Amino acid sequence: MTSAHRFVAPPGADGSTAHADSVAARPRVTRRERTRANDEAILDAAVERIRVAGVDALSMREVADRAGLTSGATYARYENAIELAIDVWTRRCQGPVMGLIADSLTLLFRPEPARMASVARRLTKPDAVLRAGIELLAVSRRVSARFTSTCGRSWFREKRTWRSASAAPSTS
Repeated sequence: MTSAHRFVAPPGADGSTAHADSVAARPRVTRRERTRANDEAILDAAVERIRVAGVDALSMREVADRAGLTSGATYARYENAIELAIDVWTRRCQGPVMGLIADSLTLLFRPEPARMASVARRLTKPDAVLRAGIELLAVSRRVSARFTSTCGRSWFREKRTWRSASAAPSTS
């Protein structure tokens, strides 16, 4: 019997440089760049999962699937979903949420039309990060004491003199 399979030479085996040229044309991605891209993909997937289903439904496996990675890659970075949620808060959500709170509090003492419009827009049409951040902040005490301390106590402590500074009459 003769074999129905035919040998196909790999690209470049005939002396052509087609394969070598295509390999050389691809940019070299370093391990550090791949790691950073994977970290960002995990955080993006976690933000989206929190936005869609809430913190209680945050699953390491689903985040890994959504990020296009193995669950092992996710567990190599985070021990559990709470640790991932803390990192999502710290690296993605804390700034936008605390900025919204600061702008809202400022409006109590200095009502500025532009700031009011900005706060109203962010509250009526929040982006995924702001939605996830509000969810994280809202459930932080129930999720973990460790998470609560990360979520903003220090930020509010830093702002304790804020009220007196904000209440001062503006010089404009």
